[in-house]
Amino acid sequence: MHADSQSDKLVREKDIKPYLEQWDNNKEQIARLSTMEEDLSLLIQALSAQTDIDAIPEPLKRCLPSKLQPLPTKTDLAKV
Repeated sequence: MHADSQSDKLVREKDIKPYLEQWDNNKEQIARLSTMEEDLSLLIQALSAQTDIDAIPEPLKRCLPSKLQPLPTKTDLAKV
């Protein structure tokens, strides 16, 4: 039974190896994207805090979806 479990372990490692290699190859890119996402979130928060949705010119309002929800403010995010 020990030989079977050893064989099974080798098969699992062989099956997993390509995924581990892919992960290793993409770790840096994933970390970079995560950092960009955090930066974009901060930018959105800053813009939301400075934007008055009611002050948007009428021609632009007509282009917006009818159920537009304002982005959360710093106060809203602090509650989370």
